[in-house]
Amino acid sequence: MKLTHYTKLILSIAAAWIYSADPVVSNVQASQRAGSTLVEVLFNVKDDDNTTTTATLEASSDNGETWDLPIFTLSGDTGTTTVGEGKRIIWNAGKDWPGQFSAAFRIRVTARDRFCPVVNGDEGMVYVGNATKTVNKKDSVIKSYCIDKWEYPNRRNSLPLVDVTWAEAADSCRMVGKRLCTESQWEAACAGRFNYAYPYGRDYQVGKCNTESSELSYIGDNTSCASPYGVYDLSGNAYEWTSTAYSDKMVEKKVMRGGNHYLGPRNAGCNVRQWDWQNNRSKQLGFRCCHSF
Repeated sequence: MKLTHYTKLILSIAAAWIYSADPVVSNVQASQRAGSTLVEVLFNVKDDDNTTTTATLEASSDNGETWDLPIFTLSGDTGTTTVGEGKRIIWNAGKDWPGQFSAAFRIRVTARDRFCPVVNGDEGMVYVGNATKTVNKKDSVIKSYCIDKWEYPNRRNSLPLVDVTWAEAADSCRMVGKRLCTESQWEAACAGRFNYAYPYGRDYQVGKCNTESSELSYIGDNTSCASPYGVYDLSGNAYEWTSTAYSDKMVEKKVMRGGNHYLGPRNAGCNVRQWDWQNNRSKQLGFRCCHSF
Protein backbone atom coordinates (compact mmCIF):
# COMPACT_ATOMS: atom_id res chain seq x y z
CA MET A 1 0.00 0.00 0.00
CA LYS A 2 1.00 3.62 -0.40
CA LEU A 3 2.43 5.54 2.51
CA THR A 4 -0.73 7.65 2.55
CA HIS A 5 -2.29 4.75 4.45
CA TYR A 6 -0.22 5.73 7.49
CA THR A 7 -3.38 7.25 8.92
CA LYS A 8 -4.66 3.69 9.35
CA LEU A 9 -1.64 2.44 11.25
CA ILE A 10 -2.13 1.17 14.74
CA LEU A 11 0.29 3.38 16.64
CA SER A 12 1.38 1.74 19.83
CA ILE A 13 3.35 4.14 21.97
CA ALA A 14 5.91 2.88 24.42
CA ALA A 15 7.50 5.17 26.97
CA ALA A 16 10.76 3.60 28.01
CA TRP A 17 13.55 4.23 30.45
CA ILE A 18 16.71 2.29 31.08
CA TYR A 19 17.61 3.03 34.67
CA SER A 20 15.43 4.19 37.57
CA ALA A 21 17.30 7.50 37.60
CA ASP A 22 17.02 8.01 33.87
CA PRO A 23 14.58 10.44 32.24
CA VAL A 24 10.94 9.43 32.03
CA VAL A 25 9.09 9.81 28.73
CA SER A 26 5.31 10.30 28.87
CA ASN A 27 2.25 11.41 26.91
CA VAL A 28 3.62 10.26 23.55
CA GLN A 29 1.33 10.99 20.60
CA ALA A 30 2.00 10.23 16.95
CA SER A 31 0.17 11.18 13.77
CA GLN A 32 0.77 11.53 10.05
CA ARG A 33 0.62 15.06 8.75
CA ALA A 34 -2.27 15.40 6.33
CA GLY A 35 -1.24 15.20 2.71
CA SER A 36 2.33 14.25 3.52
CA THR A 37 4.51 11.31 4.48
CA LEU A 38 5.78 13.04 7.62
CA VAL A 39 5.10 11.42 10.99
CA GLU A 40 4.87 13.89 13.86
CA VAL A 41 5.61 12.62 17.37
CA LEU A 42 4.83 14.68 20.47
CA PHE A 43 6.03 13.75 23.95
CA ASN A 44 7.07 14.98 27.38
CA VAL A 45 10.33 14.10 29.08
CA LYS A 46 11.15 14.63 32.75
CA ASP A 47 14.43 14.19 34.57
CA ASP A 48 14.91 15.25 38.19
CA ASP A 49 18.70 15.14 37.88
CA ASN A 50 19.47 16.83 34.55
CA THR A 51 18.27 19.58 32.24
CA THR A 52 19.38 17.79 29.06
CA THR A 53 18.72 14.31 27.77
CA THR A 54 19.20 12.10 24.73
CA ALA A 55 15.88 11.37 23.01
CA THR A 56 15.61 8.58 20.44
CA LEU A 57 12.75 7.65 18.12
CA GLU A 58 12.50 3.96 17.21
CA ALA A 59 10.04 2.05 15.04
CA SER A 60 9.05 -1.59 14.66
CA SER A 61 7.15 -3.51 11.99
CA ASP A 62 6.69 -6.67 14.09
CA ASN A 63 4.73 -5.52 17.14
CA GLY A 64 7.85 -4.42 18.99
CA GLU A 65 9.89 -7.62 18.72
CA THR A 66 12.63 -5.66 16.96
CA TRP A 67 13.19 -1.92 16.62
CA ASP A 68 15.22 -1.80 13.43
CA LEU A 69 13.24 0.20 10.89
CA PRO A 70 15.43 2.73 9.06
CA ILE A 71 15.00 6.09 10.78
CA PHE A 72 17.47 8.62 9.44
CA THR A 73 15.61 11.73 8.34
CA LEU A 74 14.62 13.46 11.56
CA SER A 75 14.21 16.98 12.83
CA GLY A 76 13.16 18.52 16.12
CA ASP A 77 13.86 17.24 19.63
CA THR A 78 15.96 14.21 18.80
CA GLY A 79 19.48 13.48 19.96
CA THR A 80 20.67 15.78 22.73
CA THR A 81 17.79 17.98 23.78
CA THR A 82 16.37 19.74 26.84
CA VAL A 83 13.82 18.15 29.12
CA GLY A 84 10.29 19.52 29.28
CA GLU A 85 6.79 19.25 27.86
CA GLY A 86 5.62 19.56 24.29
CA LYS A 87 8.72 18.03 22.74
CA ARG A 88 8.39 17.27 19.03
CA ILE A 89 10.12 14.96 16.54
CA ILE A 90 9.34 14.96 12.82
CA TRP A 91 10.20 11.77 10.91
CA ASN A 92 10.24 11.76 7.11
CA ALA A 93 8.91 8.21 6.88
CA GLY A 94 8.24 8.52 3.15
CA LYS A 95 11.94 8.97 2.50
CA ASP A 96 13.31 6.40 4.95
CA TRP A 97 10.64 3.69 4.60
CA PRO A 98 8.83 4.41 1.32
CA GLY A 99 5.60 2.70 0.37
CA GLN A 100 5.36 0.56 3.49
CA PHE A 101 2.33 -0.39 5.53
CA SER A 102 1.95 -2.82 8.42
CA ALA A 103 -0.77 -3.34 11.00
CA ALA A 104 2.08 -4.45 13.28
CA PHE A 105 3.78 -1.02 13.07
CA ARG A 106 4.81 0.43 16.44
CA ILE A 107 6.84 3.42 17.58
CA ARG A 108 8.48 4.39 20.83
CA VAL A 109 10.49 7.25 22.27
CA THR A 110 13.30 6.50 24.71
CA ALA A 111 15.39 8.92 26.72
CA ARG A 112 18.54 8.59 28.76
CA ASP A 113 21.04 10.85 30.49
CA ARG A 114 24.09 9.03 29.19
CA PHE A 115 25.43 10.58 26.04
CA CYS A 116 27.11 8.89 23.09
CA PRO A 117 29.89 10.88 21.43
CA VAL A 118 28.70 13.09 18.58
CA VAL A 119 30.85 13.40 15.47
CA ASN A 120 29.74 16.03 12.97
CA GLY A 121 28.70 14.57 9.65
CA ASP A 122 28.45 10.92 10.65
CA GLU A 123 25.39 8.72 11.17
CA GLY A 124 25.60 8.61 14.96
CA MET A 125 25.70 5.76 17.45
CA VAL A 126 23.22 3.28 18.91
CA TYR A 127 22.92 2.86 22.68
CA VAL A 128 22.92 -0.75 23.94
CA GLY A 129 21.93 -1.39 27.56
CA ASN A 130 23.38 -3.83 30.08
CA ALA A 131 23.32 -7.43 28.90
CA THR A 132 24.67 -10.89 29.68
CA LYS A 133 25.70 -12.98 26.69
CA THR A 134 27.60 -16.16 26.01
CA VAL A 135 30.48 -15.20 23.73
CA ASN A 136 33.14 -17.72 22.70
CA LYS A 137 31.58 -20.23 25.14
CA LYS A 138 32.00 -17.84 28.09
CA ASP A 139 29.34 -15.81 29.87
CA SER A 140 30.08 -12.11 29.46
CA VAL A 141 28.49 -9.31 31.49
CA ILE A 142 28.31 -6.38 29.10
CA LYS A 143 27.84 -2.93 30.56
CA SER A 144 25.91 -0.32 28.59
CA TYR A 145 27.77 1.16 25.64
CA CYS A 146 27.32 2.89 22.29
CA ILE A 147 28.21 1.49 18.85
CA ASP A 148 28.45 3.18 15.46
CA LYS A 149 25.46 2.54 13.21
CA TRP A 150 27.72 1.72 10.26
CA GLU A 151 31.28 0.70 9.53
CA TYR A 152 33.90 3.43 9.90
CA PRO A 153 33.83 6.26 8.85
CA ASN A 154 30.11 5.89 9.66
CA ARG A 155 29.19 8.33 6.91
CA ARG A 156 26.67 7.72 4.15
CA ASN A 157 27.87 7.57 0.56
CA SER A 158 31.37 6.59 1.74
CA LEU A 159 32.99 3.22 1.34
CA PRO A 160 34.07 1.53 4.59
CA LEU A 161 37.67 2.29 5.46
CA VAL A 162 39.60 -0.93 4.85
CA ASP A 163 43.22 -1.96 4.38
CA VAL A 164 44.18 -0.76 7.88
CA THR A 165 46.11 -2.51 10.64
CA TRP A 166 44.57 -3.15 14.02
CA ALA A 167 46.56 -0.27 15.56
CA GLU A 168 45.48 2.13 12.79
CA ALA A 169 41.86 1.18 13.37
CA ALA A 170 42.20 1.70 17.14
CA ASP A 171 43.85 5.10 16.59
CA SER A 172 41.08 6.19 14.21
CA CYS A 173 38.47 5.48 16.88
CA ARG A 174 40.44 7.28 19.58
CA MET A 175 40.74 10.39 17.40
CA VAL A 176 36.94 10.80 17.47
CA GLY A 177 36.56 10.07 21.19
CA LYS A 178 35.67 6.40 20.79
CA ARG A 179 37.40 3.01 20.88
CA LEU A 180 37.40 -0.27 19.00
CA CYS A 181 34.48 -2.49 20.00
CA THR A 182 35.21 -5.52 22.12
CA GLU A 183 34.22 -8.87 20.71
CA SER A 184 31.38 -9.12 23.24
CA GLN A 185 30.04 -5.66 22.38
CA TRP A 186 30.13 -6.46 18.69
CA GLU A 187 28.22 -9.73 19.11
CA ALA A 188 25.65 -8.22 21.48
CA ALA A 189 24.84 -5.53 18.90
CA CYS A 190 24.56 -8.14 16.14
CA ALA A 191 22.53 -10.86 17.84
CA GLY A 192 20.28 -8.68 20.00
CA ARG A 193 18.29 -9.88 22.97
CA PHE A 194 16.89 -12.86 21.01
CA ASN A 195 20.39 -14.16 20.16
CA TYR A 196 19.81 -14.19 16.42
CA ALA A 197 22.20 -16.20 14.27
CA TYR A 198 22.27 -13.34 11.77
CA PRO A 199 21.50 -9.66 12.42
CA TYR A 200 18.05 -9.94 10.83
CA GLY A 201 16.94 -13.31 12.23
CA ARG A 202 17.67 -16.98 12.87
CA ASP A 203 17.99 -18.11 9.25
CA TYR A 204 20.30 -16.92 6.51
CA GLN A 205 18.64 -14.91 3.74
CA VAL A 206 20.35 -14.24 0.42
CA GLY A 207 20.40 -10.54 -0.38
CA LYS A 208 19.64 -9.27 3.11
CA CYS A 209 23.27 -8.29 3.58
CA ASN A 210 26.21 -7.88 1.23
CA THR A 211 27.56 -11.41 1.63
CA GLU A 212 27.55 -12.80 -1.92
CA SER A 213 28.79 -10.06 -4.23
CA SER A 214 31.94 -8.96 -6.01
CA GLU A 215 32.54 -5.67 -4.19
CA LEU A 216 32.03 -3.59 -1.08
CA SER A 217 28.82 -1.61 -0.83
CA TYR A 218 28.65 2.03 0.19
CA ILE A 219 27.62 2.98 3.69
CA GLY A 220 23.87 3.54 3.72
CA ASP A 221 23.13 1.52 0.58
CA ASN A 222 21.57 -1.49 2.30
CA THR A 223 19.16 -0.72 5.12
CA SER A 224 17.81 -4.29 5.12
CA CYS A 225 21.00 -5.52 6.82
CA ALA A 226 19.97 -4.29 10.26
CA SER A 227 20.33 -5.87 13.69
CA PRO A 228 17.53 -5.74 16.31
CA TYR A 229 19.21 -2.60 17.71
CA GLY A 230 19.30 -0.88 14.32
CA VAL A 231 23.03 -1.39 13.68
CA TYR A 232 23.86 -1.94 10.02
CA ASP A 233 26.20 -4.15 7.95
CA LEU A 234 27.28 -6.37 10.83
CA SER A 235 27.02 -9.27 8.41
CA GLY A 236 29.11 -9.17 5.26
CA ASN A 237 30.53 -6.17 3.44
CA ALA A 238 33.87 -5.87 5.30
CA TYR A 239 35.29 -7.89 8.16
CA GLU A 240 35.66 -5.75 11.29
CA TRP A 241 38.55 -5.58 13.74
CA THR A 242 37.67 -5.82 17.42
CA SER A 243 39.84 -4.89 20.39
CA THR A 244 39.86 -8.49 21.67
CA ALA A 245 42.83 -10.87 21.44
CA TYR A 246 41.98 -14.23 19.86
CA SER A 247 43.66 -16.08 22.74
CA ASP A 248 45.53 -15.26 25.94
CA LYS A 249 48.67 -16.90 24.60
CA MET A 250 48.69 -15.10 21.25
CA VAL A 251 47.73 -11.49 21.92
CA GLU A 252 49.10 -10.45 18.51
CA LYS A 253 46.14 -12.27 16.96
CA LYS A 254 43.06 -10.04 17.06
CA VAL A 255 39.46 -11.14 16.63
CA MET A 256 37.63 -9.95 13.55
CA ARG A 257 33.91 -10.37 13.03
CA GLY A 258 31.17 -10.20 10.44
CA GLY A 259 32.46 -11.90 7.30
CA ASN A 260 32.87 -10.02 4.04
CA HIS A 261 31.07 -9.37 0.78
CA TYR A 262 31.82 -12.68 -0.96
CA LEU A 263 32.25 -15.45 1.65
CA GLY A 264 28.54 -16.18 2.12
CA PRO A 265 26.69 -17.51 5.18
CA ARG A 266 29.45 -19.58 6.73
CA ASN A 267 31.38 -16.51 7.89
CA ALA A 268 28.55 -13.98 8.17
CA GLY A 269 26.89 -15.12 11.41
CA CYS A 270 26.81 -13.09 14.60
CA ASN A 271 28.83 -15.66 16.59
CA VAL A 272 31.46 -16.58 13.98
CA ARG A 273 35.03 -15.76 15.09
CA GLN A 274 37.90 -15.14 12.74
CA TRP A 275 41.33 -13.66 13.42
CA ASP A 276 44.24 -11.92 11.78
CA TRP A 277 47.66 -10.76 12.91
CA GLN A 278 47.36 -7.24 14.29
CA ASN A 279 49.96 -5.83 11.87
CA ASN A 280 48.26 -7.27 8.80
CA ARG A 281 45.98 -5.30 6.53
CA SER A 282 43.44 -6.40 3.95
CA LYS A 283 41.09 -4.78 1.45
CA GLN A 284 38.36 -6.93 3.02
CA LEU A 285 38.99 -5.80 6.61
CA GLY A 286 37.69 -2.63 8.24
CA PHE A 287 36.21 -1.72 11.62
CA ARG A 288 33.62 0.28 13.52
CA CYS A 289 33.88 2.18 16.79
CA CYS A 290 32.23 1.86 20.21
CA HIS A 291 32.07 4.02 23.31
CA SER A 292 32.08 2.68 26.86
CA PHE A 293 30.77 4.74 29.78
